Amino acid sequence: MKRIVVGMILASVVSMPAGCALPHRKHLDDLTKVAAARSTAASVLLAYDSVRADADAHWSDSTLAQVEGGPLLHIDAGAYLVSFRLTPDEPIETTPLSGPGIVASPRFGSYPLWFAAELRVPAAGITRMSLFAREKTTTPWRMMYGPEIAGDATLPEFRTDDQGAAVPVSPSDADGVVMSPARACRDYARVLQTRSSPLGRDFAHDTFLQQMRSIQDSQAKLSYAGFRQTWSLLPVRYALRLDDGGVLVFATLVRTDRYLVEPGGYLRWTGNATAKAYLPGGVQHWARLRYYHQILMEIPPAGAGKPVVIGQYGGVVSGAGS
Repeated sequence: MKRIVVGMILASVVSMPAGCALPHRKHLDDLTKVAAARSTAASVLLAYDSVRADADAHWSDSTLAQVEGGPLLHIDAGAYLVSFRLTPDEPIETTPLSGPGIVASPRFGSYPLWFAAELRVPAAGITRMSLFAREKTTTPWRMMYGPEIAGDATLPEFRTDDQGAAVPVSPSDADGVVMSPARACRDYARVLQTRSSPLGRDFAHDTFLQQMRSIQDSQAKLSYAGFRQTWSLLPVRYALRLDDGGVLVFATLVRTDRYLVEPGGYLRWTGNATAKAYLPGGVQHWARLRYYHQILMEIPPAGAGKPVVIGQYGGVVSGAGS
């Protein structure tokens, strides 16, 4: 673990009145503060569960915005719209979170603050690694990421300092790992978009990649409609150092599915397909559906393997067509 060295500037000594003394140098711990202690994380979770229950009961994304933000809010607002339009007589059943388990909270000298916490959804047997952020003193903690850990994945151990604070990593920092968090997520998006990309050999063939390949294959077989899927990456902001020297990074991928209907053709979604909520009558010419996928990627130390997505959470956030 790197030690932070604080430089001091020497000034000339001047005479001082009797009884006065030079101010003591503040210890580094006085200049930085752990974003959230375990007790704070527990309080944040209780507040989240309470507001989430109210929001779910009324399909209210404006209520949910009190405790969620960023792409996660768009994903859950999209889920509300799908639920309201497809099953209006079946209100969303809230599934309270339990925990926190692991709390990975870095030190900060100023706002914004953020921390990650292992949470469980007992009713569904799911574990989430959620990330909460607070922009300033006058704003509440909001959940910004909520990826669900894949069934066969294991949450790695985090590196901490002497007082137990987690160690944040810059998105551009490739020190000791196979590639930087920003590059890993960017290249992963390219692999998703282009099956034949040579970058594919740099990543594990994880569960998320397999799921997206399956969707691509099924949509490519549609009759009377061409299909094209593109991927991009929103700016990467959050990453943590792991105990083995690797990095765990939170990122949001943007997936866009485009359909071009052949002349005389017709494309319609049936059953509970999420696209049906946005395009209930189907389309005769074209359609565009956009999804956000939040991923949790583990980047190993150099020479110790390949980056792998160990968790994800996503959904449709917009749709249009004619």
